[in-house]
Amino acid sequence: MVDDEPTNAEILSLLLSREGHQVTIASDGPSGVEAALRLNPDMVFMDVLMPGDFDGLEAIRRIKDAPSFTGIVICQSARASGADQEEGMVSGADGYLIKPFKRRDVLDLIAQFEDRLS
Repeated sequence: MVDDEPTNAEILSLLLSREGHQVTIASDGPSGVEAALRLNPDMVFMDVLMPGDFDGLEAIRRIKDAPSFTGIVICQSARASGADQEEGMVSGADGYLIKPFKRRDVLDLIAQFEDRLS
């Protein structure tokens, strides 16, 4: 999971951990790309708006462009317009999670990719 806001990262991390998922947290685009390419996780939750060298959309592009990465990338953002969601998908995201989200939103999104996660 990549999110520059510690509270958001902690909430999603706790939710995922309670569901039996192992979670690694990165706080910016560059460290998120590095972790995703090093660990090749099943799923990456990527915040869109982050400070630093590049935002979450660029991080998604870099992760998805790497032939070694085989996982799923989910955008997570408070930007909820159709255009924002389309921009996330064009960057290479497999799904889009709108903040604030409920536990059920996260679990339903993960379930959509169950066949690719097994």
